[in-house]
Amino acid sequence: MDELQRQEEILFGDVLARIVEGWRLLLGGAILASIVLGIAGLLVEPMYRARTVLAFRDVDGDVDALESAAGRLGGLAALTGFALPRGDARAEVLAVFRSRRFTDRFIRDANLLPVLFSDRWDAQKGQWKPGAAPPSTAEAFLRVDRDVRRIVENNRTGLVSVEVDWSDPVVAARWANSLVSQLNADMRAKAIEDAEDSREFLEEELSATKILEVRSSINNLIEIQIKRRMLASVNQDYAFRVIDPAVPPAATDTITASPLLLALLGFFAGGLLSAVVVLAIHPGSARRSGAAYSRDVSASPGSKS
Repeated sequence: MDELQRQEEILFGDVLARIVEGWRLLLGGAILASIVLGIAGLLVEPMYRARTVLAFRDVDGDVDALESAAGRLGGLAALTGFALPRGDARAEVLAVFRSRRFTDRFIRDANLLPVLFSDRWDAQKGQWKPGAAPPSTAEAFLRVDRDVRRIVENNRTGLVSVEVDWSDPVVAARWANSLVSQLNADMRAKAIEDAEDSREFLEEELSATKILEVRSSINNLIEIQIKRRMLASVNQDYAFRVIDPAVPPAATDTITASPLLLALLGFFAGGLLSAVVVLAIHPGSARRSGAAYSRDVSASPGSKS
């Protein structure tokens, strides 16, 4: 065991000696990698992240009235569409937020294609560059969904964060707030439309029945739909209440690595790679030292043949 340990020490010492001998190559590689990555960091466009924090809003304030009315007229309540559990309502809102349809309309209404694909857009002529195919709606959706927008749910607090990454911090904050505003507007419009459709349906059912108890239940349901329409009309933050609106990040608050950090990483990575190169160029010394030591051990009086 002692002999093996001494052999390992000799091998380690020889490796260290080879690295010291090739210090010029090692230092040169580290400096070169540091310069390359540092310049790359300067050339890469910085990216910023704007974030808004939201809380889901339960617009059915009179939950007890909804549940009791639904209990008295269960089948009719399902048809009117207001018996949706609150957990399902939250999932529906988030699904709409992430949907291709919502994203496509946001891109179209804000005219974001020239911004998202600025490398293909001729700003002076106001048209796509010759030979550059205009991006499709599917391509634009993937760009926004993968690279620009993120919707993050906090399962512990129930809060939802909308994050937008872009090279302009002001634009990133504006898009984040605009996404929330458009979602609330869409959900408000849908709620008003659904309430009106339900009210019309209930009024038809009311005129078709003569049973007093059923008529009383239908009148309660009509009252609820009127209330829901009123809530949707007056609440701007219909689906999500904004807890913390997005603001433009500071100029130094980027999500991309700084040139200094990249230069430091390049220095250490270049040094490590250069050390491997030095050992690869001069591998024989370590093997010769190990072989020589083995012969010495074999030739010693105490060794066995």
